[in-house]
Amino acid sequence: MPHATAPAPAPEHLPRFLPAPTARDHKYTRGVLTVATGSAQFPGAALIGTEAAARVGIGMVRYVGAESVGRLVLARTPEVVLGEGRSQAVVAGSGWAVPADGAGEPEGPAAPDGFETVLEASGRIPRPGEASKPRPLPLVLDAGAIPAIVGDDRVGDWATVLTPHAGEAADLLSALLDAGTITTEQLTGAGLSPVCAGAGPGDTAPGDSRPDRTAADGSDTAPITVPRAAVESEPQAAAALLAEATGSTVVLKGHTTHIATPEHDGPMDSAFTVTAPTTRLATAGSGDVLAAIIGALLALNSDEIQEARAYFAPAAQEIIAMIAAAGVELHGLAALRASQALAGGAAPNGAAPNERADGDAPAELPSAGAPILAADITRFVPQVVAENTRA
Repeated sequence: MPHATAPAPAPEHLPRFLPAPTARDHKYTRGVLTVATGSAQFPGAALIGTEAAARVGIGMVRYVGAESVGRLVLARTPEVVLGEGRSQAVVAGSGWAVPADGAGEPEGPAAPDGFETVLEASGRIPRPGEASKPRPLPLVLDAGAIPAIVGDDRVGDWATVLTPHAGEAADLLSALLDAGTITTEQLTGAGLSPVCAGAGPGDTAPGDSRPDRTAADGSDTAPITVPRAAVESEPQAAAALLAEATGSTVVLKGHTTHIATPEHDGPMDSAFTVTAPTTRLATAGSGDVLAAIIGALLALNSDEIQEARAYFAPAAQEIIAMIAAAGVELHGLAALRASQALAGGAAPNGAAPNERADGDAPAELPSAGAPILAADITRFVPQVVAENTRA
């Protein structure tokens, strides 16, 4: 069962996971990330995600997706390499979608073999010509790629990170309930009261594991679902239950982000909360930037992850959870810097957030800062990295 106790506030993880490059480093030792996001209809996730990952300071970002999107990616960030290749971590996110019948692998970016490309790149299945499955690499599933975790034992494991917002978490809990992975008893025990589709407000499902119920009018059977409001009321419990059910690290996004891993024997359980330093993160594309930042940090710290994995998988998962917390911190600080700069409180040359570049009196900032776009967050990632890099 998930943890019942509240997690302690997240410590400052970011400097630990931002090592400075050494004289002996090259692009392959600084981490390579494969990004499989975006689509011809919705290319933005690929554009801002690949740029955000590159600005973390890793060695290389690969993009796998539609050719038309790849051209846009190169026009924005020409350092990105198109096509498959070896990497230390993979991000699959916006642009993937569950098939219309709700079953099977997600459909999305025009990779040669669809979602199989993601599974190959992340070591979940062997590449063509490989005799055996390689070791799994960190795999971040965001947005439309999250449902791939349901009913596919190739996906959920110690190296998988899920990054849902409350609505996606509610949908995932509902899908796991329908698949029989979790029960209504587990949901109600966690304070996540499910409801029957078509039922009246406040009607909850009785505590059993049946996947459907008679609808309110008695005419049909209706699935039991978890409403978004339930997740928003109990985010810590929702993150913990999702982690336990999928075996993955869960990053449940919000103004306060809850990070959870499954229970293990010994002192390896991890639960963190990170509260954003600004309320301006609630903007389209912000989650795509976060997924890319987490993926980049996982690639950058792949040696530490794999060394821990050789010792004990839960130890590696604990490191992955801390890296995810560091990614949330970096994301929030970059958003804060962007909001302050656009409000006139920071100069492009890196002056302090409340200090004018000409040395005059500090600028007074609006309490909420200026509105930002997701692309603004990416532009301030290098500044936050510089402030927190470990010598």
